Amino acid sequence: MQALSCPWVIFPFDSLVSLNFSRNDARELPCGILGLRKLKIFDCTGCNLDSISPELTKRTNLPNIEQLLLANNRLGALAQKDSSLLHELTELKRLDLSNNGIEEFSYSMFKNLHKLEKLDLSLNKLRVDKDLDINVSQFINLKLLDLSRNQFTQFSPTMIFSIEEIQRISPAFTLKISDNPFECSCDSIPFLRWIESTKANILEKHTLLCEDKKTKLLEVNLQKLQKQCDTTTTFIITIISLTILSLLAMILGLAVYTYRWRLAWHIYIMRRRFNLCHKPAIRDDEFELQNKQFDAFVAYATEDDIGRRWMKNILLPHLEDYLGKRLHIFDRDTQVGNSRIGELIDGMKHSKHTIFILTNDFLRYYEWEMVLYWAVRRGLDSIIFCCIGGFKIERMPPALGKVAIELQEKYPTHYLEFPAEHQIDKDNHCFVDIL
Repeated sequence: MQALSCPWVIFPFDSLVSLNFSRNDARELPCGILGLRKLKIFDCTGCNLDSISPELTKRTNLPNIEQLLLANNRLGALAQKDSSLLHELTELKRLDLSNNGIEEFSYSMFKNLHKLEKLDLSLNKLRVDKDLDINVSQFINLKLLDLSRNQFTQFSPTMIFSIEEIQRISPAFTLKISDNPFECSCDSIPFLRWIESTKANILEKHTLLCEDKKTKLLEVNLQKLQKQCDTTTTFIITIISLTILSLLAMILGLAVYTYRWRLAWHIYIMRRRFNLCHKPAIRDDEFELQNKQFDAFVAYATEDDIGRRWMKNILLPHLEDYLGKRLHIFDRDTQVGNSRIGELIDGMKHSKHTIFILTNDFLRYYEWEMVLYWAVRRGLDSIIFCCIGGFKIERMPPALGKVAIELQEKYPTHYLEFPAEHQIDKDNHCFVDIL
């Protein structure tokens, strides 16, 4: 028989009850059939169908159809796409959609099929993550629901509820679910408990097997499985908790290490504010002070061009060349390969004073909080602020601003303001006298 191109078919007689159209390579059924008002059985098994015209299933064409057999076709996409296809076949009692590659569909496609007694959905690809949206009120006469040989690993709570409701509405209801890859694991414990306790009529219930094809569902020791799952869950939660705590500890440790001097500074300021800092400033005795290797440690931002030029052209010539003082310049007086933090602390320990070269770019000096903290611990009288090019207290962060205010109040000669480099006369000995 040649493939049809969706024609209309007219039968000259109206007494035909059964029409066997099976095993034809039709691919598509006629768009309409006239003259078969008494037809009760329409068999289209194995016709390689991938679509059915909505006109064919209208009540005017098949008003008394009771059995529609559509097994072994390719109607998976149609079942998902057209949910109203069967709505007018209200006399339907048996519907066979087995082996159609159906992955999902809405049970609303069975709306109005109140006389349906047998629904065969076996040999498809239905699975647990696609809940079957069953309107139980429409299956008041359902006697067999065949879900065997699908891909169910378990049933969801929604599906279990629907099955229980169908059983309540239709006491003759039977469920067939054999040859599914049911899991017998922690995730499926609720399903296994339901299988064990349900009063629903499940066909061949005692032969249902787990996915391993060895263990029967009813032979699974649920109490033992639950204990194993609880132990596993506790272990997993413990591992996850320890991992999270370890990560948080690492993050916290990294944050503390990164901002350790800022934290130390704030703690120091807070202790002073609440008069908790009973330790006096760390001061050297006269002998140690005289034997310091450097007269002053210079704190400046290496990326600050203005500060570097001011130090090179003004500070060093006046203090080292003219007065013979020995200054610790980090880029010049540190040993390559040693820890930067360690070198900074050693430089300060071996210096009598700390000179801060403050410009608008000073905060690019990443270690300024650490240097400030150690300088303050040694005493305000060992600190000298040199504000260059109009850098004012108002522009300083709170930590610097507090020290600057205390210097102005207690040691006003330690807070010095200088104009920009090009405005200073290198022969101006007033600068030398002050510093």
